[in-house]
Amino acid sequence: DPEAQVYTPAPEGPQKRLPSPWQKWDNHQEITRNWASMELPGPWEEQGLPDFDGVLFFYKTFQLARLPQQARIHLGRIDDSSFPFVNGTFLQENRDDPQKLIDYVIPLNALQRGTNYVLVRVEDHGGPGGMLGPAEEMYIEADGRRIPLSGEWKYYIREKFGRSINSSELLSGRELAARFAAFNSLNPLEKISGGEEVVSDPHAIRLELKVIKNEMKYDQNELVVQAGKAVEIHFSNTDLMQHNLLILAPGSLEKVGLAADAMAMEPDGQEKQYIPDMPEVLHASGLLDPGKTFVLRFTAPKKPGNYPFVCTFPGHWRSMNGLLKVVQSSGV
Repeated sequence: DPEAQVYTPAPEGPQKRLPSPWQKWDNHQEITRNWASMELPGPWEEQGLPDFDGVLFFYKTFQLARLPQQARIHLGRIDDSSFPFVNGTFLQENRDDPQKLIDYVIPLNALQRGTNYVLVRVEDHGGPGGMLGPAEEMYIEADGRRIPLSGEWKYYIREKFGRSINSSELLSGRELAARFAAFNSLNPLEKISGGEEVVSDPHAIRLELKVIKNEMKYDQNELVVQAGKAVEIHFSNTDLMQHNLLILAPGSLEKVGLAADAMAMEPDGQEKQYIPDMPEVLHASGLLDPGKTFVLRFTAPKKPGNYPFVCTFPGHWRSMNGLLKVVQSSGV
């Protein structure tokens, strides 16, 4: 394949499958040791990948002498779509909006003293692709201090597309993004319960649940309800990013979480609110915008046990979860 010499850096040893970006790479420097280098910002077509459409992973490290109280990542403009991770923690996707200046909060529990790494999955279907800058908009912001991210990055070619899509396909992708931006916290999926517009049941068990700002955690890790009783969870998103709330079958947290992670790579993942279509999902809210409140209404399971509750925005489930303890009526 003549293109292999152009697009694939020669490995110094046996090729290994790239680990999942959704997990922290403890040996990230070893994993990326043989990756090629690219100066960013700039379209990859001008950096040794002419006429390339496909998926690249970009990698760069940065240093923290101490853990900050607040942190954000600024990545400039990225064409077409991007999925950024910091130390294996997924932040937020941006689809088909190359004019947007990427600016996301970094959860503090994603950071560590010393060496940290940024991994950005970039997908491009036509025209200039990659991290386009400008350079002054590429940095880590930690307690007001700027750590520049422009300059040398390493990259890995995940996939080369066989063709470029046409302009009508690009338009439909933008329309999908626009529709999702206008989406409210409700969703037509059957498992999503009614929200605030329904009058509260005076006999229901009322619970309050909030998000801890910048920590990707709920403010409670345990809720207790009586078996078979009506329940209302008043869920408030006091964070700066979107979150949802799902009630799961016992023992299914990892299975559902991994399925939600995989939805980030699906074109309709956002539209489905990152709620996997599987029987282990018992009840769910849609994605809730910052500052919004949603009332999740359902009847508690009749069988006592520990039922996980979780946020399934990709990458959040590992830290943003708790247990809904269902007990017999005499147990509360």
